[in-house]
Amino acid sequence: RLTLTREGARLLRVARAAIAAIDEVEAAAQEIRAEEPIILLGILPFAIDMPVVEAAINRLTYEHPQYHMQLDVGLSHPLSARTQSGKLHAAFTLGRRDIGDLEQVKLADFELVIGVYPDDPLATKGRIEPTDLAGRSVVTFPRSSDPVLFDQVYGPFVEAGAILEANAQIWSQIFQPAPGQITATLNIKASGGGVGLKRRRVHFAPRTPFYLLRSTKNAPTGINLLW
Repeated sequence: RLTLTREGARLLRVARAAIAAIDEVEAAAQEIRAEEPIILLGILPFAIDMPVVEAAINRLTYEHPQYHMQLDVGLSHPLSARTQSGKLHAAFTLGRRDIGDLEQVKLADFELVIGVYPDDPLATKGRIEPTDLAGRSVVTFPRSSDPVLFDQVYGPFVEAGAILEANAQIWSQIFQPAPGQITATLNIKASGGGVGLKRRRVHFAPRTPFYLLRSTKNAPTGINLLW
């Protein structure tokens, strides 16, 4: 059996009192946060600095400063699911998908672009056709990250006979594809898709819509000001 010394017992009492004080402070903080109007907003990692998103968020915070905004950064598939389940009030997402009874507002459309090395024949070709991609190795984002978006974005490449190779680093600013490889990304931002590559538009691929999804049930009034 272990027993504490007098000094040890005194330290234990002090430690317990300190822990109790910390718990009390945290409980008070949670109560304060619970009383604040909170908007739970899902957002894509690359969308935070998009002008259309910044404008919507700035409008909300300017006209309703009483709202506290809590961001949930993630990919379109889980953000859409979390909004449908009520865990989020709204979310910015990419691609056409089943949204149940959510309200959907289209904010933009993004075209598909390929990245090729300057010495690739497609770098100077006037117009990229499906036959140009037959048998070519095309780097994509992993399908597991968003199967719905993947099939919409890269479906035309599969039909053209391209060989798709997933790489989660495709959006990195230092990503370097192998010689002869092509990268394929949505034209959302200037960086990403491969270092030192020339970007070319893919006319035969449909544009991908960018949406704001928002719940119409139990959502704060200010959520309508997002757009």
